[in-house]
Amino acid sequence: MKINKLSLSALLLAMSIAIYTLESFIPPIGGIPGVKLGLSNIVTLISLMYLGKGYTALILFLRISVTSLINGTLISFMFSLFGGIFAFTVMSLLILFLPKKLIWAISVSGAVFHNIGQLTAAAILIENLSTLYYLPMLMLSALITGAFTGITAQFIDERLGYIIRRKF
Repeated sequence: MKINKLSLSALLLAMSIAIYTLESFIPPIGGIPGVKLGLSNIVTLISLMYLGKGYTALILFLRISVTSLINGTLISFMFSLFGGIFAFTVMSLLILFLPKKLIWAISVSGAVFHNIGQLTAAAILIENLSTLYYLPMLMLSALITGAFTGITAQFIDERLGYIIRRKF
């Protein structure tokens, strides 16, 4: 591991844990259980752009593990893990084919698949497909929150990307 990549990875991990923890104090959007802004996804997008899939997967897994230990339970770990794996898989594939100016679209796709992953975890846990009732509301929220986090990541890239590119 290069020391610069390791340092950036540690910084991004700390940022994603802090953002996720702060966001946990915000009530669910629209009163719908599980609907959050997903602000830590901004860090995931930045990591994918600059560190690649391997480092990003590690950062994501460590963030899910640490925040589940701090804020959650085994069930919340499972929801986060399923959502994270689904979102990461889609985003890491799309980032290969879409230009950086469409990072918002990659983020929306990640948000959609994060929700699908969480619904999958719920269906497995309760052994029932009744969780699909939430699908339309979760897809709408994914479009809005995914676009917001993607546009924010794009803004950060435009403003600070030159600093990161110089170091890596």
